[in-house]
Amino acid sequence: MTRIDNSRLTLLLIASLTVMSGAIIAPGLPAMRAHFAAEPHADVLVRLVLTIVGLAIALTAPLIGWLLDRVGRRPVLIAGLVLYTLSGASGLIAQTLPQVMVGRLILGVAVAALMTAGSALASDLFHGRERARFLSQQSAFTNLGGVVFIPLAGLLATLSWRAPFIAYLLPLLLLPLTLALPRHTHVTPDPARPAQTDRIPWNAILIGYATAFLYMLVFYLIPSQLPFRLAELGANSTSSGLLLGTGTLAGGITGLAYARFAGRLVPTRAAGLGLLLLATGWFIIHLAPTLPLTLLGLIVGSIGGGITLPNINTWIAHLAPPHARGRVLAGLTSSTFLAQFLSPLAAAPLIAAGGIPHAFTFGTLLALALAATLLLLPEHVSSGRRQSGAVLEAAAD
Repeated sequence: MTRIDNSRLTLLLIASLTVMSGAIIAPGLPAMRAHFAAEPHADVLVRLVLTIVGLAIALTAPLIGWLLDRVGRRPVLIAGLVLYTLSGASGLIAQTLPQVMVGRLILGVAVAALMTAGSALASDLFHGRERARFLSQQSAFTNLGGVVFIPLAGLLATLSWRAPFIAYLLPLLLLPLTLALPRHTHVTPDPARPAQTDRIPWNAILIGYATAFLYMLVFYLIPSQLPFRLAELGANSTSSGLLLGTGTLAGGITGLAYARFAGRLVPTRAAGLGLLLLATGWFIIHLAPTLPLTLLGLIVGSIGGGITLPNINTWIAHLAPPHARGRVLAGLTSSTFLAQFLSPLAAAPLIAAGGIPHAFTFGTLLALALAATLLLLPEHVSSGRRQSGAVLEAAAD
């Protein structure tokens, strides 16, 4: 394997860890809620144990982005991997719910480092259609990590709510590969970008951030709410893990298949089409009275997610000039994980009013509105140019 092939493999494997940061403990959430039932507001707090990682990522990613543009990608990746393992596994020894939450907050800092540094290094190494392909593969590996880790977590959750935290020790196996990453990466301008690479197109970037935020607000109904819906329909921890793993498998296969065609469509249009599929899946879950129909909705929605997320990432990565790439991609990370933190809070009043299916109803409507916006968004707006051009189409050449 060439050096760039080694870097590609390492970055893809690191991407598979991001799903562990939250979803791996999802099958054990009902058991964790029962264990801490005597604590005030335990029902909401246990859900926040899953998503408080997102708050920490959202708050610390801008600092990580600043560091990336000054100290480089490799040191941040190595530090993030070590911190990820230690903080993730802290749930094995935590004695109270606040102690669990502290460990999750520190884990968020580690995930911010891994995600932002990994995306920045990938954007340094790849350009144009090759970058679009890589980001689709990266999204696929994130989902495929869930295929392995979430069912494993479901099995471990039958032993104890603590047992899934054992999986956080596995990333230590990636440390040798991470140490082998290049110490210095020469950041070259993207040939698909216009000549004025120093200009940061903040208007278009902010639209991208808002899109990522709203998408994740809807998509994160899967790990934060679906395990409880599956329990209502009769699923135990093992079957819940298998069902959630099937959804991530669908998203992973979609990402790998889509990687062959990535870059041929304007990213905003492709993301809009993916959101239509997501809305369809969530509508099925809203209506589903049984586990098989719920699984169908999960698969359809996950396929949509497998198309949407890599195209949002490609869109923002293309807009980021090389000198500000760490900061711009850190903003994308913050937007995505802030939505993960807020998703259960936004869903709570909807669930109180009409149950978990009610939350999926509103998720359907929001996904449809976002899809329509992206499909109708003028290309010169989404590309960051003041007049119509083919910046994003150039990325496909």
